Amino acid sequence: QFGVIKTEESAAETIPLNLTIIDHQENGWGGENMTLASQDNSGPVKMADLCPECGNATFVFEEGCKKCHSCGYSAC
Repeated sequence: QFGVIKTEESAAETIPLNLTIIDHQENGWGGENMTLASQDNSGPVKMADLCPECGNATFVFEEGCKKCHSCGYSAC
């Protein structure tokens, strides 16, 4: 296919393009089927607070202290 791009400097100044679409599939993935991996949600749910240092929800109570699994901050 043939396309033209007009530059901002002048509407008369154009750049010709030669565009070819190769092996285009309608879904954009080359016809491959994509599936999501299943998750095992049967285990216990671990609750975490927001870390006062980094703000991530990875601030948990372990071994007598509150520790952040993201930044390493601890409060004992």
